[in-house]
Amino acid sequence: MCYTSLILQDEPKHQVVHLHGGRVAFLMILRPKDSRFERYVILIEQPRTGARSTSFLEIPAGMLDDSDEVKGQAIKEIQEETNLKISKEDLIDMTKLAFEKTGTGLDENIPLLLWEKDLDRKEIESLKGRLTGERTQDERTTPRICDYEDLWKEGARDSKALAARALYEGLHRTGRIEDELLKVRQGRLGRLR
Repeated sequence: MCYTSLILQDEPKHQVVHLHGGRVAFLMILRPKDSRFERYVILIEQPRTGARSTSFLEIPAGMLDDSDEVKGQAIKEIQEETNLKISKEDLIDMTKLAFEKTGTGLDENIPLLLWEKDLDRKEIESLKGRLTGERTQDERTTPRICDYEDLWKEGARDSKALAARALYEGLHRTGRIEDELLKVRQGRLGRLR
């Protein structure tokens, strides 16, 4: 917390400013290999004292460090909260894709990244209810898998989830998500060779 004084029209104004810092959040979509049109989303259930909840559902998110490496930090957070292994090349920065300039002049910045993957149905089922979290930080998180169509109500208290879904839908309608996913898939094939 930071205390500051402003002088507006020769009159001092005292304020308390909460400096939150940069964060990263990601929409993680799972598609069963046997059903191209079925989609699931990974939500993280964890206590959130500030939201007065012992069971808050949100998309995976975390703090950014001092580096400019947003995708590297996202990978670390994904691994802590879900135990899934991914590479930087698998992440699509939806915020950057939608807006050329994302600077707001605010302390808080939340890039919304997309990770979309085709998995065997058994792999998707194995993620359900597994306790994860960084034990040294006394963090207890549980991944929850929800149907993509239910994300708007399951994640209704999480503004990041609602913003990520709206951004995904808009970019999907314009074909930009499919273009980026094609690049990701082609990159994966290139890395396998």
